[in-house]
Amino acid sequence: MKTKINKWYFLIPALYIGVIFSLVLFQFTGREVVSEVVGELAFSGTIRPGGELASREIAEVRIEFRGISFFFDAEAPVVIRNEDGSSFEAALITYESQENGFDVIFEHDVILRYTLHPGETDELHINAIVSSDTTVEASSSLEIPFRFAAGASLHDSAVTDALPVRYDGENYFMTLPPRGVIDPVSRVITLSGNLASQTIRYTQAPDDSVNVATVWFSDNALAIPDAVFDASVARYIDAAYNGWRARRYNGGTGTWTVRGGSPRFSEAILTAYLAEAWHRNEYTAAFNEMRRAADLHPDSISLLSSPFLGNLREVTQRQITRDRDEAERLQRMIDARDPAVFAVDDIVGFAADRGGEPLYDSLIAFASALDFRGLDFATALDLLRATYLDPHVPEEALDSLARFRSIIDERVIPALVRTDEKFFVQIAPGRIDVYYSILAGTLLETVGLLENSSRYVTIGRNVVTSALSLADEDGYLPATLFTRGGELRGSEGSFGPERVYTLLSRNPAYPRRISLRDELGPGTWMHTIAEVTNVSISATAHRFTLRYPRNRTHYIVMAGVRPFADMQLFRQLWRDDPLFESYVKGRHYDASTQTLMIKYTDDSVQADIVLLYR
Repeated sequence: MKTKINKWYFLIPALYIGVIFSLVLFQFTGREVVSEVVGELAFSGTIRPGGELASREIAEVRIEFRGISFFFDAEAPVVIRNEDGSSFEAALITYESQENGFDVIFEHDVILRYTLHPGETDELHINAIVSSDTTVEASSSLEIPFRFAAGASLHDSAVTDALPVRYDGENYFMTLPPRGVIDPVSRVITLSGNLASQTIRYTQAPDDSVNVATVWFSDNALAIPDAVFDASVARYIDAAYNGWRARRYNGGTGTWTVRGGSPRFSEAILTAYLAEAWHRNEYTAAFNEMRRAADLHPDSISLLSSPFLGNLREVTQRQITRDRDEAERLQRMIDARDPAVFAVDDIVGFAADRGGEPLYDSLIAFASALDFRGLDFATALDLLRATYLDPHVPEEALDSLARFRSIIDERVIPALVRTDEKFFVQIAPGRIDVYYSILAGTLLETVGLLENSSRYVTIGRNVVTSALSLADEDGYLPATLFTRGGELRGSEGSFGPERVYTLLSRNPAYPRRISLRDELGPGTWMHTIAEVTNVSISATAHRFTLRYPRNRTHYIVMAGVRPFADMQLFRQLWRDDPLFESYVKGRHYDASTQTLMIKYTDDSVQADIVLLYR
């Protein structure tokens, strides 16, 4: 028996298939593909259906230039990662054409700007632009995916400070700003810190065949005498001082102008300015002006400036809380094995004296085990700074840090370049970060003096003076220099002299922490501008000999002081008074925090502080 099949049985499924096919076809044919070219910088994108092009969202973007490619879509966004480890994605929204490139726009007001810089060899610059009103935190990092274009490959996997690319028979480098990281395996670029002032640079590889250290420093012909070097640094600090005192300062608001940003109060500037005014015998007028500025910004004042400004009871209480929070933050970084912990100023001394023994022990253990040879150049220099420039590093810590000495010969000396008859230490091929070049020069001079190496001293001083020669009348320096073939090809950004003041200045009036760890144990230290010439400890007396200017008021904080019976101050027994700052001189001891606070002025230039124990 035959069964007759109705033709509608096949027609209905066929109609469904046709509708689905039509919808799929409409989806793809309804999208508009756009492409633009600027030189060899090629852009292509797929626009979702919508109104005018300017108002339509973009589904995907591809940007290519000489072997490197950037692709973004719903599956490949940029990622913002916060300091606490949390992260979120910024999805692709649209793009805009610029004069020499393209802006790719993402959620959370994040923009990646791709700009072609034409020249003898064209360069691609990529900038992250983050709105000040965005949810992206100032300390966040930005992760940007990349790809190798067809025919391109990783050229040399041993290079750590750049991405070397081989394409069309030529070698190229992608270089990042300090603490930027390129992961060639997962193919992600990570920018950290102030995203708005960072540039990714992609250019043809420079010729690095000249060994600058060998060619120019094989003898002592370029040696800079002490007096000449000191005079060069002094001229720079003079310019900085005049800017802080007048040209950059707004007395009405108690703020300083900041190039490329809004005027702001800076305790770092205030402290450096007062230290210079003290040293130049111009202190009284400077103090009165800075006292008013500090009163306008009380929450921005910390222990740093307290030897000048006083208010010790409030400042020390606030600092104890800040130190506890900072110690917890640093411990999290160490637990995460994050070498950026060494970028913190005075990291070893802080951990030893103010962070607590658990933090100090874990920091030293981390330093002892850290594989430093694969670190980015900026972090490698931070390791050297912690070893050679941080004050009062305990002896046992130096034993662990000494292994970083090889960074100088393996990384710093080979990074030396000569451009426009000046010497710099480049952070990556063709890229000089001027701050880190000054840091490298200061390290070389310091190590040279320690090891009696005139070659290191000569190289270091040439590097420092080369950078300072670029300063303007207020001491501002370019942040980044781009070079090629021994010539300067451009610069980007700038920074004020307050960033390098403590690297360059030997001003004895700058506030400093004097560790008493060796004499009295962990957690004991003094914060002062006085010169401590002798410390004598016995069972019945702790004696501290100080030198200071005659009849000039300053303040001293001593932490970790165990309770004492009496105190000799100004050559007599001096009673405790919580209102000590109301008088010409005096002292107060807070037993709950074991903190001794002193308002000091005297018609002598040297005397003892003596703590008496029964």
